[in-house]
Amino acid sequence: EEEVPEAEAAEEQVAEEEAAEEEAAEQEVAEQEVAEQEAAEEEIPEEEIPEEEIPEEEIPEEEIPEEATPEEEVPEEEVAEEEVAEEEVALREAPEEAALADELSETEGFTAPAASETDAPDAASPEAGTPERKISEQIDAIEDAAGSEVRFEEWPEQETADRGAPELPPAADSASVSDDATAVDYAELDSELLDLFIEEGQELLEHSDDLLQQWRENPEDHQLVTALQRNIHTIKGSARMAGLNPVGEVAHVLEDLLEKIAGGRKQATTASLDALESGCDHLHAMLDAVEKRRPLPTRTALTELAGEEPEFIDETPAATRADFEEAGEARTGRSSSIRLASQRIEELLNFAGEVSIFRSRIEQEIGGFRGNIGEIEQTVARLREQLRKLEQETEAQILSRYEREHGAADATFDPLELDRYSNIQQLSRALAESVSDLNSLAELMDESGRQSETLLMQQARVNTELQEGLMQARMVSFNTLAPRLRRVVRNTARDVGRKADLQIQLEGEGELDRNVLDRVTAPIEHILRNAIAHGIEEPSARRAAGKPEHGTITISIDREATELLIRIADDGSGLDLERIRARALEMGLLTPDQAHDPDQLAQVIFRTGFSTAEEVSELSGRGVGMDVVSSEVRQVGGRISVNSEPGEGTRITMRIPLSLAVMQAIFVHAGERLFAIPLQAVRGVARLSPAEWRDALDADGTYRYGGEDYPLIELDPQLGFEPEEIGTESLSLLMIATGDQHAAIRVSDIQGHREVVLKPVGPQISSIPGILGGTIMGDGQVVVLLDMAPLIERAVSEHRLPGMVEVETAATAEEEIKRTPLVMVVDDSITMRRVTARILEYHGLEVVTARDGVEAVDMLFERVPDLMLLDIEMPRMDGFELAGYVRDDNRLAQVPIMMITSRSGDKHREHARQLGVDRYLIKPYQEVDMVRNVFEILEMPEPGAGE
Repeated sequence: EEEVPEAEAAEEQVAEEEAAEEEAAEQEVAEQEVAEQEAAEEEIPEEEIPEEEIPEEEIPEEEIPEEATPEEEVPEEEVAEEEVAEEEVALREAPEEAALADELSETEGFTAPAASETDAPDAASPEAGTPERKISEQIDAIEDAAGSEVRFEEWPEQETADRGAPELPPAADSASVSDDATAVDYAELDSELLDLFIEEGQELLEHSDDLLQQWRENPEDHQLVTALQRNIHTIKGSARMAGLNPVGEVAHVLEDLLEKIAGGRKQATTASLDALESGCDHLHAMLDAVEKRRPLPTRTALTELAGEEPEFIDETPAATRADFEEAGEARTGRSSSIRLASQRIEELLNFAGEVSIFRSRIEQEIGGFRGNIGEIEQTVARLREQLRKLEQETEAQILSRYEREHGAADATFDPLELDRYSNIQQLSRALAESVSDLNSLAELMDESGRQSETLLMQQARVNTELQEGLMQARMVSFNTLAPRLRRVVRNTARDVGRKADLQIQLEGEGELDRNVLDRVTAPIEHILRNAIAHGIEEPSARRAAGKPEHGTITISIDREATELLIRIADDGSGLDLERIRARALEMGLLTPDQAHDPDQLAQVIFRTGFSTAEEVSELSGRGVGMDVVSSEVRQVGGRISVNSEPGEGTRITMRIPLSLAVMQAIFVHAGERLFAIPLQAVRGVARLSPAEWRDALDADGTYRYGGEDYPLIELDPQLGFEPEEIGTESLSLLMIATGDQHAAIRVSDIQGHREVVLKPVGPQISSIPGILGGTIMGDGQVVVLLDMAPLIERAVSEHRLPGMVEVETAATAEEEIKRTPLVMVVDDSITMRRVTARILEYHGLEVVTARDGVEAVDMLFERVPDLMLLDIEMPRMDGFELAGYVRDDNRLAQVPIMMITSRSGDKHREHARQLGVDRYLIKPYQEVDMVRNVFEILEMPEPGAGE
């Protein structure tokens, strides 16, 4: 008897709670009614009384079934109805989730049951839950990819089947949904890589848009799907390498969808294509945001990729006037510039150089033509003189013959006036007229020649402007390197536990050729790392020396004529000359007498294999540092020098030509052949008598010029010609200074200097030490441009010339001739190629790149690399096909291969192993892992092994 009231009380309590929940639900529904109804409710407060009485009246009604203890179905039905009401309220509170799920179900090819089918008995079949699970999985994938904070409730499969697809909330509710954006710290990213990725990504997305349009027209063409997968896969990998993970994740979602379609797990419906197009549009938007250095639109990834209704976009705030002005400025900026491949500029610049060559040949021909006209004028003058003498002789003979025949001359008639002498007179006069006409023609031809020369001068001016314009198109400001160099300083200082700041002082525009800038970037980075590792002291040491804790590295840029002057100075401790002296004597790089010269000691740091570091690390100790810097600067026709003050700091000065396309060169004869030497390497010209030459050789083998001693070297033997015999005429000497090498070169003859267009000579010839490039003279003659530093080094090692440093140790001699390993990087992503090449070049390796297997095969005919790094997915010929080709070629079979790909499946690894691939690395990789594998394959000391 006591249990019955307690059960009734519990049931009454449940009923009250249910009634309260119903009341709350009704209030929430009432809040979403139109404004007119709400206003009417506020005007008539009497209506609130029955609303409050409703739950009181429902209490006894709900108690009736509760008293009937056997009948428990009524509360269960009410609970079920209340659960449905609660879920409907939840859907109204989260319209974005419902809309996204509904639209995504259409994207997945799932058609929601109609309203009439909702109550159908077979709606609760097990198959009904399967599409919902797919929707939930895809929502999770999109949510993870876009980085959104939105969370979706998972609907039970049975309830979803019973209920059907959730209804979309009113469009008005969507106004409360605001787009999110992911902030990106662009200061921590490489701006050069970002620009490179933007250019590559825009090109790939434009191609993908074309492929999608073709796919709509030809749904059965599976090659289009493969091409789309390749494009999206490349974007994903490049985005991650550039540090834009949100972009890579969105591309990953699209790639998954394409894989399902390609694998037959999903049909290529119109909704699927719409979703892919929306995804590509969103990637376009993200790239635009990266280009403007703005936060990435992540919430838009959900709406666009899921095919959101247009009304949701219409609810965004109206654009302000500033937005329109900014958009107008952006459109103006885009319309005023175009993207052009650097190779195309190279070709146009090469054509401009060819025009200059042809113009020079035409000038030579016109010069010869003018010379021939002068000869004609002289001939006409001689002919006129001879004709005058002929006329005089003819008149004399006529008079003499008349006197012999007729005696004294008749006073009435002159013999020359008689008719019988008119023929001779007429012929003589006609010949005189012909000579006069010939002279007039010669004058006309001479005038035409002068006009042609004038036109050629005008053409030369226009061609020069064209050439300078094309060269200017390749010029970039040194400031573009500033963020990258500051990041190098920050990271290096953090790694070694020191504090350093970088200051860049730019005089003028500071522009130089993009190719030159790319070549000197790695040397400048190494100099900065070296300044922090060996120059900037630790904070405690700087405080003890009265210096601020933060060291300062200053890069000053100035222009002198056709050269860019780059000075890199630090306020550290300067060069440790005592350690350099001890190390140089130990390695046999200096004699005891030379070891006391501070200048020679400072230049020793540019010698191959020299390092004062006791342990090998990523920053120092491998002996491939400053010598590589000197080599790179020399290869671009520049010079490098170092000055140091103990306790004050070190200053390194580089003189870099503004452009490699056009340079000044001095022409010399050697072995009856014409050669060119870059004028930047020539310090001066001197002439010696044969006696002075012999005396200098017999003494110390040097020639003193400008306060410095230049070792004497003959050019002919260095180029494979017989030495020229010394006669009685004076000898020509060129004072050459390049890098840490300098010498007085004796040449057969000096032909003056002129501006030349430097042309590449191909990898076979350019790999020969001593050849910098080639140029074409006006007469079509090909002239080789010499790189003097390797020639001087070879002269030192072969002839042991006096005045030069003799390397006595066998180990050092072996390092001098050791060839830098060549690594070939094959990847269809320019971002991946550039990043990988930069890492390998920083570690002292030579790198060549190819964009696919076909291009790599062409390059393999020219040079055989020491290691190949391959991607798998590439156009024309993929990585597997290229690896098979290499292993089937006897000439290439022993070349090691390392695959770097995002395909981590076991079947890909096994197939690579069967093809003979040595290593398999997964993207995105860690730099240290890639470098460690490369050096292990090359059997070289691993960077950082001594740490």
